[in-house]
Amino acid sequence: MVFSFLGTAILPNSYAQMPGGALTLLGLPGPGTPVALSDAFSPPMMYGLKVFPEEPLRFDFIMDKGDAGLDTAALRAQYAQLMKYFLTALTVPEEDLWVNLSPQEPDRIAPEAFGQTEMGRDLLAQDYLLKQLTASLMNPDEEIGKEFWQRVRKEIRAKYGDTDIPVDTFNKVWIVPDEATVYTKNNVVFITRSHLKVMLEEDYFQA
Repeated sequence: MVFSFLGTAILPNSYAQMPGGALTLLGLPGPGTPVALSDAFSPPMMYGLKVFPEEPLRFDFIMDKGDAGLDTAALRAQYAQLMKYFLTALTVPEEDLWVNLSPQEPDRIAPEAFGQTEMGRDLLAQDYLLKQLTASLMNPDEEIGKEFWQRVRKEIRAKYGDTDIPVDTFNKVWIVPDEATVYTKNNVVFITRSHLKVMLEEDYFQA
């Protein structure tokens, strides 16, 4: 159940600032389109659940509306989406809750059953958007990307004495649940803290 809560925590942060300033939830930029960081904010989140032992299929979901400034209709739609994510994470085997857009593994995108769910689709969209954002931030023609590559070259020069050395910039990154703090009372459970871990693939397999 904790894993299911963490699964919903990955997806609400799917807002990103697109060119033109429009906020979108699942509208994806075309390949090569620059993507900028959004302003910091808290999206709607599911942070609690009440169960009814006498009615095993009944849940009361406890939500936080965040500070995205959504109207009532949009907020209800977000809550409904979070509930679907939670129920999907409960019914799909934990080992199948993954997506992968690595260009080195074009035949390993998502488990077939999970890929047919809205949660699987939306996680794939976020993986795509994350790659677009990373490429935008590493663009050497932009301020952040220029500073990044200057620091890379500085580190190479300090270690090897020459910057004319091939550098493998392809790193497969894993974003996985790390830990959560859970508070329970009677038939109610609250997630008071949750955290995701970002790891390089070699670190993931060594963990």
